[in-house]
Amino acid sequence: MRLRYSTTDPSQNEFDSLPRVPIILSREGHIVETKRMARLIIVQIMPHLMINESHQEENHLSSKMENYVSWYRHLSEDQGKVAELGTILRDVLDGFTSFKFERVSEQGWVLKLRFATDTNDSIIEYRLGELSDGQKTLVALYTLIHGTKSEDYTLCIDEPENFLALPEIQPWLIQLYDLCQEDKLQSLLISHHPELINYLLASPIGYWFERQSNTPVRTKPIGTDITDNYGIPVSELIARGWLNESA
Repeated sequence: MRLRYSTTDPSQNEFDSLPRVPIILSREGHIVETKRMARLIIVQIMPHLMINESHQEENHLSSKMENYVSWYRHLSEDQGKVAELGTILRDVLDGFTSFKFERVSEQGWVLKLRFATDTNDSIIEYRLGELSDGQKTLVALYTLIHGTKSEDYTLCIDEPENFLALPEIQPWLIQLYDLCQEDKLQSLLISHHPELINYLLASPIGYWFERQSNTPVRTKPIGTDITDNYGIPVSELIARGWLNESA
């Protein structure tokens, strides 16, 4: 077996969420891991970069989720997923009722979110870009887990708590944890948020990454045993620099 990297233009790559795609070849040169790589979603959600208009469906996410609308068009072919996501978001976004696509040109579509008002039961529609960064982040996070569950995906999300308060991210974390426990998803989260680190370590599944000067990165598992030894939360260990000393 040997490993090589695709050097094609990422915009033309089947795995457009991965800038350079590792492809494992057998001795005969046959690709044996491309299907698995296609099930990796690696993103850092940047809500202000999300494009309002979609000109075609896209079945792979870009690394900053700029193409969320086009990706959601692809997911919306599964009406069961759309219905489930809508039900969940009604509990997350105050007043949310449903998604709606609207044609704006021969090939262009915009995604609108419909919200009920307190007066006369009227409905107000907003384009995705008209929502706050926090609202767009919540929409993206819940779409990620409920749009990919039970399909052998691995989600790698950099700082999912960005643009959100801790009470907003906690319900999502609970749902993600439950899906992983049920073997419906795999996930890797990267975070610098002290409270989020403490919350995630309620189950000892964390890893500490450390690099000094130009040396290689060192990793080690961290869990409740460390906090038990010191008697303070792991976020406080990080703030005081003690976690580095115990590495």
